[in-house]
Amino acid sequence: MKKPRTPFAQLALIAILKVIGRIIYRLSVYHRDRIPAKGGALLVANHVSYMDFLLMVTAIPRPIYFVMNADVFRKPVLGPILKFLGCVPVEARNGKNDLNAFNQSVVKLIAEGRLVALFAEGTVSRTGQLLEFKKGVEHLSGLIDGPVIPMHFDNVIGTPFTYRAGQGKMIRLRLNTLRRKVRIEIGLPSAGPVTAFSVRQRVKEMEALNFSRRFIDGESLQSRLARVLRKQPRGRWEGHLSDISFRSIPHRISQLNQILNRPLHRHRRVAVLLPKSPEGLLIHLWLLMNHKCVVPINPEWSNEQRLYVMNQSGTGILLTTTDLHFTRCAPVADEVIYMEDMDAAMAERKEVSVVCRNLNSAGRELRSWFSRTPERDDTAALFFHIQNDQWEQTGLTGNHLLAAVHSLRQVHYFDPELRMYLDLAPFTSHGYVIELLIPVICDLSLSLTGEGTSSEVFAHGLLRNEYHVVIATPDQLRAISSLSESRNIPFLRHIFCAGINPGDAAIEVLNSRGITVYCCAGSDQTTSVFAINISNYSGKDIVGKPIEQEGFEPGSIGKPLPGIAVRITDPNDDKRVLERDQAGTVWVSGMAVAGKASEIINGWWKTPWKGWINHRGFLFIAGERQKGIPALD
Repeated sequence: MKKPRTPFAQLALIAILKVIGRIIYRLSVYHRDRIPAKGGALLVANHVSYMDFLLMVTAIPRPIYFVMNADVFRKPVLGPILKFLGCVPVEARNGKNDLNAFNQSVVKLIAEGRLVALFAEGTVSRTGQLLEFKKGVEHLSGLIDGPVIPMHFDNVIGTPFTYRAGQGKMIRLRLNTLRRKVRIEIGLPSAGPVTAFSVRQRVKEMEALNFSRRFIDGESLQSRLARVLRKQPRGRWEGHLSDISFRSIPHRISQLNQILNRPLHRHRRVAVLLPKSPEGLLIHLWLLMNHKCVVPINPEWSNEQRLYVMNQSGTGILLTTTDLHFTRCAPVADEVIYMEDMDAAMAERKEVSVVCRNLNSAGRELRSWFSRTPERDDTAALFFHIQNDQWEQTGLTGNHLLAAVHSLRQVHYFDPELRMYLDLAPFTSHGYVIELLIPVICDLSLSLTGEGTSSEVFAHGLLRNEYHVVIATPDQLRAISSLSESRNIPFLRHIFCAGINPGDAAIEVLNSRGITVYCCAGSDQTTSVFAINISNYSGKDIVGKPIEQEGFEPGSIGKPLPGIAVRITDPNDDKRVLERDQAGTVWVSGMAVAGKASEIINGWWKTPWKGWINHRGFLFIAGERQKGIPALD
């Protein structure tokens, strides 16, 4: 096939656009060789910016003809550029005749050996999620004589002409929005007809891959926390008896450096057994920022279980409290540092004393002098739990934790004025992400409940403090539902709940009272939640036309978060991936997914759940109740 000729004026415009693209973005393009050197092809990409065409022009060496909404061509500046590039307008107002003419135009261009690009979502995403792929890609794949090549643009949100979830205002061209690193993944070509669902699933998997690259190459968790705390945040952790302002954290971290650096400098892993409190969270934050691996201890464990965890984790030092009512029995560690001694040491500005130093700790220290340099361990937190009478452990790196935070932030706008209320277990990955990291990074005020708070007490706590956002367990959700039948709760905006049947009667009661309940799903293996319902978007597009974008689907546990891919396979054949609305085994992949090496197969975690994905990308769990999906407690 001869290489099609492109007018010189069009080539000149493409060259100018490439220069502009390199000025606005820092691009990394993966698998550029998958674009054929000659011959026609249909490129299908996600759509997060009105400048996506510029990204594609900059990344692809060949001229591209874009398929776009005809209304965009009517914009004063953008329209003439698109027409000059030879773009194909989609005008559906006149029905089938216009669509047939559009199909013929695309088929002709590809037959001539051109590259045609299609943004299958049909509009720029305002939810932070990948939207439903329209049927146009299906129809064209059966008509064209060329491959379909999926593409994914990562880290574009925040650049000019994009939207953040929950904010209707478009980001404008400013100095602080330029030079963001954008990663473009080009997928394997597919010959022959494809379904819109299968292409969307492939783009979603490419999103997870790009998301992983973002954190492998990017800022560390410690650097991110330090940068956030330098900005004089206004949020705080509010406890029953005390609270800590985030603005005071740098000073408190400095105080902890003075008393803890020396006694802990030999210890890479530190066990923590503390009651839930702002001071306890501060200790966890200090350990993370000082590159320690935190081993949270469940207060409900027996002394034998604690000893097992400390031996398995390889740590001989424990940070705890002298309150034996809380610790229940004598601490089991070679060395112990008490919270009360830390408070006294900070008041006296001296090094904290270590108690229970015994022959085991002396032997451990002596062996460390003669042992080889240990292999690098990037684990930031090591969680233990008992499942089916067997001990399970999950090691999370700083990248795992940071990816979980970014996934949630991309789909939900955390307004700093909002106050959150929850009762999570600090010895789980859920507690780490949502109690420890989300408030600090997003600058929120978070209220902590006391240990052992009943669901009824938790529900009545809403009335005293008028919280805006609640993360609840199923039992807590039902208690709030019962309370709402006798009391008005106008201040409560959203409730997020995992581990509950989306058709539960309590959800219907709360929804009828104007309180939206968003069902989601999470697991220790996925750091926090991996699928979540969010608000639908209702607004206007770039030319002022009303648009609706889906974020919520009744009966589902939501869409997989950005950076998380989910696939469904045949229960009898793990290698056979199912199409939409077909029930099977749920697999999860992404940077926020961790677990034992034996549980991860080619980067995918095989969950114990059965479910299916609909055409919009929402995940449904089979069965009356989502067995195996733990609540965020």
